[in-house]
Amino acid sequence: IPIVFRLQCKKGWDNMKKMRYVLMIAAVFVLAAGSIWALADPSVNAKWGKYLAESAQNNDKKDIYAVGKTATIYVSDIEKAERYYTISGMSEQDAHEKAYEFCKEKEALYQEAVRLGYSATKEEIQEYLSELKTAVDTAANSADFRAVMEQFESEEKYWEYLGEVYQKDLPIQKMNQDKEKEF
Repeated sequence: IPIVFRLQCKKGWDNMKKMRYVLMIAAVFVLAAGSIWALADPSVNAKWGKYLAESAQNNDKKDIYAVGKTATIYVSDIEKAERYYTISGMSEQDAHEKAYEFCKEKEALYQEAVRLGYSATKEEIQEYLSELKTAVDTAANSADFRAVMEQFESEEKYWEYLGEVYQKDLPIQKMNQDKEKEF
């Protein structure tokens, strides 16, 4: 956006900021829809679950891939996203590019959520996981979730893994829900 345009009216700039939030929310929904579509094949679910279970056990490494002003993307995050995209049928080069973009967007959303005061307590995460367990049990595609879950040592280990994931995802979800209400 040219500087001249930004200087023309404050209201126009505020609308652009709102549009940015809407686009970020839309991107999250597109990624989620893509995830559901890509994992529709049970063998893909099993492969993905196996990778998640293995990476959850080897999550001690925290080599840095990229650093921004307030955010850090780790090699393990990039590798996980790359693996997801390659399992879904993408070429390695495309998977790497998509993984990097996904990780940047997710980390940017998380940092924005934190900046705006969003967080997730252990109790909130447990409550969310409890709701998710119920939803998985009654979902039409519960077999897809089970195929992933069965790759972990136990169901408990799977939910522990998701608890770690939602430490970042839940603040993003809270922010997105509030932004949706705004618009």
